[in-house]
Amino acid sequence: PEKWSAERLRARQREFEATGDAAGYSQEFLNNPLGHSDSYLKRDQFIEMTEDDFEKEKRYVIGADFAVSTHDHANRTSFTVGGQDCDNLIHIVDERVGRWTSEEWINLLFELDEQWEPELFVVEKGPIWASLYPLIRTEMQKRDHWINFHPVAASKDKAVRGRSFQKRMLGHGVRFNTQAEWFGGYLDELLRFTGVTQAVLDDQFDSTAYVSVGFDVLGEIEDETDFGEDSDLEELARTQTAELLGRSAVTGY
Repeated sequence: PEKWSAERLRARQREFEATGDAAGYSQEFLNNPLGHSDSYLKRDQFIEMTEDDFEKEKRYVIGADFAVSTHDHANRTSFTVGGQDCDNLIHIVDERVGRWTSEEWINLLFELDEQWEPELFVVEKGPIWASLYPLIRTEMQKRDHWINFHPVAASKDKAVRGRSFQKRMLGHGVRFNTQAEWFGGYLDELLRFTGVTQAVLDDQFDSTAYVSVGFDVLGEIEDETDFGEDSDLEELARTQTAELLGRSAVTGY
């Protein structure tokens, strides 16, 4: 402790991250070696966002993985923000992870929803969500701030849960804000996930997997509501619009 204070360790960690070697810090200072051969995701799949990527218009989904206790050091609450552009590429633009009290993560939840205005806030359906939602619902009513939560069925097999995300990564369909302060630890955690062995920390992987699932859900919704140009619904809409304007539904005059 006299040689390696917390401040000096953090500074050393930042040095590793600045050179793109976040795993090196874990290997040398935490005795936590990383083998890339069995990782679920590969290092070269983490593509950096360009300046143009930051400027593109996007629609957003936030994935959440909740921890119910601040004393459980194996679990944290994680929020991942992903934006999809017109080319269907997903950009991971923000990540928040920590062991927070219920008041802290609730405030952060509403802060993220206000900042990014996501179309979906994807959460895992199950006992944890069932216990948390009444608290969140009360807070939404109190703040008059309503969030579009989308609970998805939980899967005990995390490799199956992350399959959508893995497919996008294999196809180089995901971009990352690699310059963000959170990225070094995020990259290190996701590269440690194997889908076979139990990872010590996998909260950020889970919340990112839910981002990908959220965009899958949005795609399914769009497919179901794509009626085509000559559908009965569009014909009805044209007729009603013409009647309101006093025009012929056929000629438009």
